[in-house]
Amino acid sequence: MRSDRQLFKHMLSLIEKLKQVKDFRKDKGKRHPLWIVL
Repeated sequence: MRSDRQLFKHMLSLIEKLKQVKDFRKDKGKRHPLWIVL
């Protein structure tokens, strides 16, 4: 079983990767950051 610290580290890593995804939406469609939507 993973410790909370390891889980937190993996979550931060995933968030950083999601933030790198190019946002293809037009300005009109951007209410929330894409990484949060994903």
